[in-house]
Amino acid sequence: MTTFIVLCKFEQAGIDGLLGDSSVAESPEQLMAEVGGNLVGLWFCIGVYDLVAVVEAPDTRKALAFLVAFSSLGRASTVTLAAESDVAGVLADARSARTNVGGPPSAETNIGGGEGETNIGGGGEGETNIGGGGEGETNIGGGGDG
Repeated sequence: MTTFIVLCKFEQAGIDGLLGDSSVAESPEQLMAEVGGNLVGLWFCIGVYDLVAVVEAPDTRKALAFLVAFSSLGRASTVTLAAESDVAGVLADARSARTNVGGPPSAETNIGGGEGETNIGGGGEGETNIGGGGEGETNIGGGGDG
């Protein structure tokens, strides 16, 4: 299951519905169950957003089905974030993707100078150079021979 964080701002109808009908609070859980997902948690907030929901869905399509159904109730507008709890796994994947920020010039992607395949920041001789000084196939910013 994929985790999504849903940030909600109440519409006036949503506030009126919460105060007038206590069963409204059950709607998100019922909608997630209908699309084969799970409502992990629901929290009221003080600040820019009024409510935060954490949901799990089998895939993005099912998460979108939940969001469309939830939004169609007219109670809240939403901003949704895909989430990943395996921080170590994400970092390991990033390392294996050979993304290099400001490091040695041997990486496929180099941001900050050097000779990577893609160079953003100048001084590189990669296939794509953004920032000048490169000799790559594509050079944006001047100074290149590509």
